[in-house]
Amino acid sequence: MDCKHNDHKLPVNIVSVPKDINFKNELPMIKYRVQRFLKECEKRWYVEYWITTEVKSPRKRIYISHKKFPTLKEKERQVKKVIQDLESGEIIEKPKRKRLRNKKDELVRLSTAISDSLNIIEREVAKNTHAAYKKSLKKLEYYFDDPDCYLHDVSASDIINFLDYLTVEERISNSTRNSYLKWLKAMFERFKARGWISTNPCIGIKGFREDIQMHKAFCNENAQMILSYLKGEDLQLFVFVMLVYQCFLRPSEIYKLQVKDILFDLKKIIISKNVAKTKVAKYPRFNDSLKAALQKYLEGAKNDDFIISQRRTFGATQTTNYSIGDRHRKVLKRFGLDHANHTLYGWKHTGNIELYRLTKDIKFIQAQNGHSSVNMTDRYLRDLGVIMDDEISLVPLPDFKF
Repeated sequence: MDCKHNDHKLPVNIVSVPKDINFKNELPMIKYRVQRFLKECEKRWYVEYWITTEVKSPRKRIYISHKKFPTLKEKERQVKKVIQDLESGEIIEKPKRKRLRNKKDELVRLSTAISDSLNIIEREVAKNTHAAYKKSLKKLEYYFDDPDCYLHDVSASDIINFLDYLTVEERISNSTRNSYLKWLKAMFERFKARGWISTNPCIGIKGFREDIQMHKAFCNENAQMILSYLKGEDLQLFVFVMLVYQCFLRPSEIYKLQVKDILFDLKKIIISKNVAKTKVAKYPRFNDSLKAALQKYLEGAKNDDFIISQRRTFGATQTTNYSIGDRHRKVLKRFGLDHANHTLYGWKHTGNIELYRLTKDIKFIQAQNGHSSVNMTDRYLRDLGVIMDDEISLVPLPDFKF
């Protein structure tokens, strides 16, 4: 229900301006009113105030962000603090921000810096790099939720709080958190080079330890045992696991996958940039065995059906079927495996290890994963312990003709 308010209906409160604050045309009164949204919890509250002088004073608003103050109790406490600051004159006496740029230049707002910089670097960097910058900065702008936030006001603690917010609210992994930090650090370095800020607030912030073993790969014997069981007992879960294992899809991508995205003739799947977690399209391939399983599972399905829906089958309704994870854990428990570290995502690591063992083709593995570079694939395989520097030293050096 939309809760609309008319400003003139809000009660106006009046307080005296402290005597040590001087005005040319003094009429020492501050008027303010509080805008609350009790039925729309996620809307920003604000305190609007103005000073009554002979010259008309512009009205100003102090916003109370839902992200920083999520509960009504916290919002009310912040309202009380703002009113106390008004009554003490602290807000009114707040000095103008010191210029950090050339005298002819104005201070840069965070939203302006983000918009201008994204337009500039779009011509400098690759498409997927620009997408990564944009994703990080837009989330930061949304987090601050303040059109009057100036760039030089962003501190290291703000960046850390933002990363903590993503970690808790969006449940991102340590690896994803570190990626956000990397892109923010690079962009704020650009801001610094343009003279918009004097220091980079991201410098000195340490990344979180990345533990790839949280999604432990399955050994070949256990993988074959589980897949054989699923093929006969739970076809939907078998298809789901195989898409992770063979096509290297993330569970979040599979939930968005539709029948029309599967090209059976080419034995290829279309993962559009709107579906891909990295916002970069990819086209993983599958073999004849998975093709047969998909055709059997999707028999009678329509092109627009989602391949994972309710009641262990496909359907027109997109759903995040949490029973998939529960059923997978029960299967692991059945075979006496540790379901705390062996996860659905672990099948992606298992498939990458197996594909490298069979092909030793990093370019193929890069394409199957949708990685932006071979270096990314090489680093990923090294983290899995697949590529070792010792392997290179064992390769005999051939005789050169000259």
